[in-house]
Amino acid sequence: MNIHRIILALSLLTACSAIAGTARVTDREARPTDAAIERIYRAAVEDQDPAAMYALGNMFDAGVGVAQNHEEAFKWYSRAAGRGNGEAMNSLGIAYAQGEGVPQSYDLSFQWFLKAVHHGSVNAMSNIAIAYFRGAGRPVDYSEAARWFERAALRGEIALALFEHSASLGYPQAMENLGVLYAKGEGVKQDVLVAYAWMEAALEAGLQGEAREAVTQEMGALAARLGAKELAQARKLVAAISAEVVHHHPSQEAQPDSVPPKPDYL
Repeated sequence: MNIHRIILALSLLTACSAIAGTARVTDREARPTDAAIERIYRAAVEDQDPAAMYALGNMFDAGVGVAQNHEEAFKWYSRAAGRGNGEAMNSLGIAYAQGEGVPQSYDLSFQWFLKAVHHGSVNAMSNIAIAYFRGAGRPVDYSEAARWFERAALRGEIALALFEHSASLGYPQAMENLGVLYAKGEGVKQDVLVAYAWMEAALEAGLQGEAREAVTQEMGALAARLGAKELAQARKLVAAISAEVVHHHPSQEAQPDSVPPKPDYL
């Protein structure tokens, strides 16, 4: 599980909950309601809505609102992919690459990334580039990697992808930059809550100097646009980011017998 997927699962749950009905999560509730999850489940099962299927896949993948279960995530991604959801196809590619919920296979991973590209997934373009760059199931080919990264860049996603990767390694400046992208809606759908969370994560990660002062001021402006419930959600997202960053932080001592890290797909 990476930071990108944590954010996506939280965003999808919030969006689907808002669309599906009028029930709301109160300020004192610390997690999504069972009723909200049930509405998404009904939309997936009864309405056969591929977006809801994909949302359930992300929830099981990241363990947001439900117990983490990669096998269940793979099942829902497969159903959404069968109905033409490109991001679900991309998620299937990630599942095969990482061996989560299914036996690991770089060949099947690459095939799913290609299918996802044909269905409009820009993340899949970046993942194909990563596969060529790191030799994940394909011979290392930097020219092909550059070509696919360029295709993704033309769609406005590469800066987001690079900042997310650097943020996952614990760099506060990358977290700050992600906050700015989400605040302005540059290369990503504008999301004040996520912007605030990334900026707070940057402060907790040790952002210093003038950048720290600027982020603190910007957070004050963003906080004025958020309610108590949204601020509570932002703090939970910061906690999730911090837990993930601790896992990847470059200051951790390398273990001599550790397995090399898997490519961090998007």
